[in-house]
Amino acid sequence: MTDLIKNESVGSAQPQNAGGEKRRKRNKYGLTLANVIFIVAFCIVPVLHFCIFYLFANFRGFLMAFQKPIGYDGDFVWTLDQFRRVFDTLGQGDSELRIALKNTFITFGFSLIMFPCSIIISYFLYKQVWGYKTFKVIFYMPHIVSGLVTSYVFISMVSTRGFIAPLIQKWDHLSYLPSLLADSDYANSVVLFHMVWLGLPGNMILWCGTFARIPTSVLEYGKLDGVGWVRELVQLILPLIWPTFSLLLMMQFTSIFSASGAVFLLTQGKWDTQTLSNWFYMQVYNANGDANTSAYNYMSAFGMLITVPACAISLFVRFVLAKLVEDVEY
Repeated sequence: MTDLIKNESVGSAQPQNAGGEKRRKRNKYGLTLANVIFIVAFCIVPVLHFCIFYLFANFRGFLMAFQKPIGYDGDFVWTLDQFRRVFDTLGQGDSELRIALKNTFITFGFSLIMFPCSIIISYFLYKQVWGYKTFKVIFYMPHIVSGLVTSYVFISMVSTRGFIAPLIQKWDHLSYLPSLLADSDYANSVVLFHMVWLGLPGNMILWCGTFARIPTSVLEYGKLDGVGWVRELVQLILPLIWPTFSLLLMMQFTSIFSASGAVFLLTQGKWDTQTLSNWFYMQVYNANGDANTSAYNYMSAFGMLITVPACAISLFVRFVLAKLVEDVEY
């Protein structure tokens, strides 16, 4: 009788174990059919967006650099004429492209100068200097407002009806009121001033958030050792935020050929203010959306030529920054 009860208990337990094995096999990866459907539905839109607007667009641009349209029927021939056209344009001493390159490098130099300035400004805000809340609003307000609005306000400030043009007139002892954005002697400097005015705070929100993660105990030990603000920033804070610092600095170098300002909104590249980014846009804009013109192929070829050195510079900067300071975990 006891053996019969044991056999019945074992027999009754077998279906449960079999069901448990099925459940374990089904849950091996923690996914059910509903989970798979949800993941696919959630990811299909960004994946399609990436494939169409990034992979296909870049692959199409790569092919267009080696093509030359013929007529308006979509026919083309494979050629290197677009690359020859780029080098011929660069060889012209007074070409707009050379002016755009020069202004782009100048703009990039200013952005490098503003990079440590943005860290210093964020550091003083992090230290809660007098009026730091007001300064946060003043510095970040232009980034909240549309760029079109801030550009319009800036144009009003530097126009002949504003207050800056009369100051320049007195400073340079001019007999006329200068149009600062319509004069090649002043336009480029005014565009750079606009970039500094808006870009000086830089990634203020990001830096303040990075500073807020620093353990207060580390800074308190520094105070006990008599560390001032300068040594605290250089010797304590900078090594702790080095991963963020190196990443943002490397991203600065990735935009070495796309450094620009509000050139299109302020001058549209006139009066010797052209930059590569605005020049690219104006070339395509002037093509009036006609894909049969060679403007798209020309831009594709030039984009390939500047992508190679930009990638090489970025990788070199990343290699150097990785060797300078070891990452600190906290």
